[in-house]
Order: sequence, then C-alpha cells, then structure tokens
Amino acid sequence: MIPVEHHPLSIPQRLRAIDPDLRVLYDTEEQRYEVWGRDIRGPYLVTRYAKLHAGLLEDLRQAYRVASSTGRPYKQMLHEQREHRARLERGHRRELADVCRCLREDMAGLGRQLWPGWGV
Repeated sequence: MIPVEHHPLSIPQRLRAIDPDLRVLYDTEEQRYEVWGRDIRGPYLVTRYAKLHAGLLEDLRQAYRVASSTGRPYKQMLHEQREHRARLERGHRRELADVCRCLREDMAGLGRQLWPGWGV
C-alpha cells in the first residue's frame, strides 16, 4: 500500500476537507485506489476505486450527509453503494457477454456451405 498525497485533481486534499481522517492509498497488488477512514476502533476501509475521480468525492459527501441526517450507520450505507455498483457492473458484463456470444455465433456461419457445392 502506497499513500497517495498528490493527485492532479487534488482528490486526497479534497477528501480531507470532507473528513480529516480520510486517507487515500494505492494497492499495488490489486492496482486500485482505496480510501481509508479512522474511527475510535481504528482504521477501516471506506471504498475502492480503479481511478480517482470527482464521483468519489460526491459519493462520500452524499454518504456523510445522509449518515448524519438519518442516523444510519455510515459503513452500511457505503456497503449498499458498493453493492449497487457491483450489480450494475455485473449487468453490464452480462450484456457484453451476450453480445460477444451472438457475434461469435454470427461469425461462425460465414465460411460454411449452405448446401453441398454452394459457398456463402
């Protein structure tokens, strides 16, 4: 894990403006950025992203706003957001797999003969 202190969009500094205990680390094994927080029990993983972008900031701002106004546990909210994103990503991957399968089936018939002696 490598601490990320500087970023072209100033993501680590902007995260600290939301909560001073938030830190960005880069996991070299998984090639992902991780946002870590700290509470009275110690450090905990908040979320993971493949790239640092402004959407991460907006997600955390919204989560902090909802957690403070509704009293729901912050970790549970972030878990729900991750699950929602994972469901969307699985759906996109499934659609892409269907398109690839259909293309393979269509392309497989291009060189076949329809009747003996007839070419396509």
